[in-house]
Amino acid sequence: MGQLVNGKWTGGTDLQIGAAGWEPRKEGFRERVSNEPGTATPPEPGRYLLVECPGCPLAQRVSMLHRAKRLEHVVPTVSVRPEMGVNGREFAGPEGQPEPRTGFRYLYEAYLATDPAYTGRASTPVLYDLHRGRILSNNTRDIFAMFNRAFDAFSEVGQDFRPAAESGAVAGMMDEIYAGVTSAVYKCGFARAQADYDAALDGLGAALDRWEAHFERQPYLLADGPSEADFMLYTSLARFDAIYVPLFRTTTRRIADMPALAGFLARIHRLPGVAGTFDLDACMQHYFRSHRHINPTGIVPAPPALGWLDTQQTERQHA
Repeated sequence: MGQLVNGKWTGGTDLQIGAAGWEPRKEGFRERVSNEPGTATPPEPGRYLLVECPGCPLAQRVSMLHRAKRLEHVVPTVSVRPEMGVNGREFAGPEGQPEPRTGFRYLYEAYLATDPAYTGRASTPVLYDLHRGRILSNNTRDIFAMFNRAFDAFSEVGQDFRPAAESGAVAGMMDEIYAGVTSAVYKCGFARAQADYDAALDGLGAALDRWEAHFERQPYLLADGPSEADFMLYTSLARFDAIYVPLFRTTTRRIADMPALAGFLARIHRLPGVAGTFDLDACMQHYFRSHRHINPTGIVPAPPALGWLDTQQTERQHA
């Protein structure tokens, strides 16, 4: 895995994600699908392509909403392979063949088509504008917002996962989840000093304890039902025991030992469309084969038993 530097793909182990420690994501493409009159980017069925990655938690978050809103016939999807190779993310399909709708073999080519001098990683998710031949957005929260409302005229599902009346509460919870869980697991895994690892692990443990106590009182982050914040937390916790504990050394907690969090995972997992977006094997391939600076052999361990995947049993035990 490497990155683009001034429009040129640059590989090498020293440029792997996390090789120099934790780094924040760059999500600089932020155009939006809009229902405003005269917009250049209206919500047209078949115009936009969602680029998914079966192992990436951020990509899964928007895939969850895409399926929950039943947008498969409105916004088609394409996947990249789980493992990040020397050329980054490669589109899934016949080996060596370009993705037919875009003509690209590697995701970084879509980034170059949008900005020929781009510097940064070619990350997922991506919402690609097939009419203009460029990335519309690579910002996870923006894509989620678009799928939540912009395509409602073509969707049978009117449920709002980012309600305006609770937008402040949702955003606040997401910021807290990002600091305490989503980025914390990577700070543990990519730490280059003991003190950095210890601090990240302590913060992560405190955050998990906080959410365990929360779900002992209510089933979702907000009282009225699942929101974008629940989707965000789910994608991190779903990977925790099988990936983050062994690979990122987040060893002081397990979801298996936290019944309220296990129950939360089971509830979100059984929401319409969610289960089909979670592929444990692909997730493990994505992490253990891509991050060779912390797993140089690329060996993928056998997964542990994840009781919350048996949603009926978990709900009975942890309701």
